[in-house]
Amino acid sequence: VLQDHTKAFQHYLAAASLGDLDAMHNLGNAYLKGNGVPQDFQKAGEWFDRSAKAGNSESMVALALSLFVSGNPSPHQVKRALAL
Repeated sequence: VLQDHTKAFQHYLAAASLGDLDAMHNLGNAYLKGNGVPQDFQKAGEWFDRSAKAGNSESMVALALSLFVSGNPSPHQVKRALAL
């Protein structure tokens, strides 16, 4: 089967809308890497944040890292990352 990042993104979005934490995390990764959607660090952070707030420890780490990858984190973002 050929990889289809766009189709995978759509499935993750459907699962995330039902509360699936892994799907939320995968959406964050999709935005972070630009797989199936245009790369968007802000949206990546938003999905990692949703998943992290619900208890996904992998998303907590990813959120902290994505804040620094975004280039120029604000002091608020640094505090948020360190709080995770």
